[in-house]
Amino acid sequence: MDKIDQLLSDEVKRVAGTGAKDHFPVMSGIVTAVDEAAATCTVKLTVDGDAETSGVMINGIAGSIKGLLIVPAENSIVWVAEIDGPGKWGVVKYSTVTKIAIQMADTPELVVEAGKVVMNGGAHGGLVKAQETAERIKRLEDKVNDLIDKFQSWAPIANDGGASLRLHLTTTPPIWTVPITPLTTADYLKNDDVKH
Repeated sequence: MDKIDQLLSDEVKRVAGTGAKDHFPVMSGIVTAVDEAAATCTVKLTVDGDAETSGVMINGIAGSIKGLLIVPAENSIVWVAEIDGPGKWGVVKYSTVTKIAIQMADTPELVVEAGKVVMNGGAHGGLVKAQETAERIKRLEDKVNDLIDKFQSWAPIANDGGASLRLHLTTTPPIWTVPITPLTTADYLKNDDVKH
């Protein structure tokens, strides 16, 4: 048997699981390529030398991006395990990932990628920064309340036209005469179920 025939024979035994000395249910390797659309990657397994194993699943369902999808970085180290017997592989441990996505049934996904978290496809924009927003709104409320106080305490001078303004401010609906209360705090703006 020449060298090529021996390599083919050894590979068939490894894939078929008949070569006990070559059978490893969990192996480490280096990711050489990622196909996110197919939810697979190609891994150079440490037990195979320079040979590459393609079609290694990066989620729980072959050919689907639904469920939990963890995308390994190219040139990262992964652990690959046999799934349902020889020749079917899935990544079970990652040294470095570029993206994590969760899609449950037909609901929009949650994606964590490059320091960002996107929910519902990002259709609603960014989440409110509760503390910063509360501080900005409170400054506005303080200015409006200060303006109301100035108008309410203003004493018109005869023949300056201010007497009619004072009368108008005190007889119009309370929006001009009643301070804004309660003042805005972060508790009014934040969503306790989502934090960032």
